[in-house]
Amino acid sequence: MNAPSTQKTGAERVAELAGKQAATPELNSAPSKQNLAESLGAQAAGGTAIVPTTGGQSNLPATANVDTWETFMQANRKSFEMVLPTHFRNKGGTDKLIRLALTSLRRNPALMQCSMPSLAASILDCCALGLEFNSPLRQAHIIPFKNNKTKTVEAQLVIDYHGLIDLHLRSSAVQSIFADVVWEADRWSFSHGTDEHLSHTPAHCAAEERGKRIGVYAYAKLASGGTPFVWLWEHQVNTIRDEYSAGYKADKENSPWVTNTDSMWRKTAVRALSTWIPKSADAERARAIDETSSEKPRIGEERAFSDAFTNVAGGIAQVVEPGR
Repeated sequence: MNAPSTQKTGAERVAELAGKQAATPELNSAPSKQNLAESLGAQAAGGTAIVPTTGGQSNLPATANVDTWETFMQANRKSFEMVLPTHFRNKGGTDKLIRLALTSLRRNPALMQCSMPSLAASILDCCALGLEFNSPLRQAHIIPFKNNKTKTVEAQLVIDYHGLIDLHLRSSAVQSIFADVVWEADRWSFSHGTDEHLSHTPAHCAAEERGKRIGVYAYAKLASGGTPFVWLWEHQVNTIRDEYSAGYKADKENSPWVTNTDSMWRKTAVRALSTWIPKSADAERARAIDETSSEKPRIGEERAFSDAFTNVAGGIAQVVEPGR
């Protein structure tokens, strides 16, 4: 059973590093990097800094336009660079990150209504995982959500199933992962036990003729030769959505469960599969971040969410008659 996560998110993690910098020699060990505390305190025009300064309160303005964000990120580029993994730095690094952020703001102006601290934290979380957000790779998305308690709009990082797969493939024990939605008109069959198998043939017809979604599956090919898989029925996916997606409960109309249903079904299957495959460190960090976003349970609900996947996976070990 997974223990509740203790991972810090975005601004909390970086603020903690800033507070411990003086007592942590390794943060000063790279001569090519500026002192982290100085970097995090770098002031953009208008006096904005990347992390909370006192009492956990951020001195970032409530919201910002594209020009303010560009000034802010350029002034704090060293801070962002500090949390970028090596492979991301080798693919454009901070310059690429800034382009992604500014492009996201221009394409989705609603992000500019988000609180600046929440958007900065989401960007930092994505940086630490080395995933691209709001890009054609569809690895992760930073999405505005309404916080009905505070009556504000907050940015939340939602990791796409493409991103989850990328993170799992960073483990040498996992060679490939695939997930797909099964529709009424498709041909399919699966069974668990001593003679496990999974088969799915999509129907060759127009999308509107495939009927409704009936299930979703995910499988992995392991370096050891194994091919574990999971199958979730429609009611199991809906149970996970209804009970554990705070974002769906708060704003169904704009939730990815409504706007990008297939991706959320696939993501749910990949997350269920992760119980049965070797985990990379990055995949575990992503789980911690994802479970504290508004598309996943708040802190304190993480154990129940992990238990739900274990219970679902434990309930599909059955022989099912082949679909038509």
